[in-house]
Amino acid sequence: MPITEQDFPDLIRLLSQEDRLEEVRRLILGERAVTARLDRIEEAQRRTAEELAGLAAQVRALAEAQRRTEERLDALAEAQRRTEERLDALAEAQKRTEERLDALAEAQRRTEEQVRALAEAERRTADRVGRMLGTFLEIKYERRAAAYFGTILKRAHVLEPREVEEQLEIHLSPPDVREALFVDLLVKGEPRKGPAKREIVLAVEVSSVVDRSDVARAARRAALLRRAGVPAVPAAAGEAVTADAEEEAAAAKVAIFRDGAPLFLDEALAVLSA
Repeated sequence: MPITEQDFPDLIRLLSQEDRLEEVRRLILGERAVTARLDRIEEAQRRTAEELAGLAAQVRALAEAQRRTEERLDALAEAQRRTEERLDALAEAQKRTEERLDALAEAQRRTEEQVRALAEAERRTADRVGRMLGTFLEIKYERRAAAYFGTILKRAHVLEPREVEEQLEIHLSPPDVREALFVDLLVKGEPRKGPAKREIVLAVEVSSVVDRSDVARAARRAALLRRAGVPAVPAAAGEAVTADAEEEAAAAKVAIFRDGAPLFLDEALAVLSA
């Protein structure tokens, strides 16, 4: 406790006693030590308070930073949600697009099938028309044989297949007889050119447009007829002739009659003397 003015007499009396002097001195020194310790404690408390205040400020700053971080996280979460919504919308649009593409692909497939069917029908129609036109031309060439072939044959006339059938059967196998009799037209007559006066037979394949296959058939069937002793000359007749058919005819020595006009006739007649 602090010393007051009223305590001075007692203090002087105590100090006059030598044995008490040392005790008082120790008390005074002890009180000073306590005071010094208290001062240090107060200083430590002050520094602690300052540090606590600093820590509080840091905590507040951290809290503010945490708040801003949470706000940014909320904003990012909202942006992520919007992004996912857009992705979902894009995925749905993509799905619809793929569905439309699948529908278009299916429609395209059906269209291609229809086009193929139409092309096949057109091909069959063209084949039928070609056969009908070929048949018509066969009849035309048969009925007007003298007009079409009279410029190269005297007394040109149509030779019926039955007139040579027996001769074919003697010399050819049944398949070859059948192949030879499939010739479109046989026209018999005496050549107007050349020294020979014997009659010959034109083995004619008739087609609206003469192609390589017509030339090849004419050459093959005329060769079968010659094997059976029929003086057959290969020929192909039609309203038009393809370029490759002309090349084949020149190489195979087959006469071509393009709308009545003869080509490679001398080469074809030469097969009889080969």
